[in-house]
Amino acid sequence: MAANSIDEYLADLAPARREALERVRRIVKATVPEAEESISYGIPTFSYRGKHLIYCANNKNHMSIHGSMGSLEHKLEGFKLSHKGTLQFTEDHQVPEDIIKEIVRIRREALDSDR
Repeated sequence: MAANSIDEYLADLAPARREALERVRRIVKATVPEAEESISYGIPTFSYRGKHLIYCANNKNHMSIHGSMGSLEHKLEGFKLSHKGTLQFTEDHQVPEDIIKEIVRIRREALDSDR
């Protein structure tokens, strides 16, 4: 059954994965307190001013953050970047907090400039 909220989505995960995605959630909310939470495309989504800010997800062999990584690629050595804008990480190799904050800020600035 598909989750209807981020809490439901996280409830079914192994504890280490749940904590890793909760950490992303806390960082996003601390960086953009007005971000709204939902489930979109079956995964946790944070929106800003009605537009998707960032997604995060649990996958079979990794977790991921979906956002704009373009200008940050040089800071993401050691992480797998898949198709445009998806950063993969594991419980043992998590994305540093400052990088997550920067991803969120870049996305927020892009959404602000779209206005």
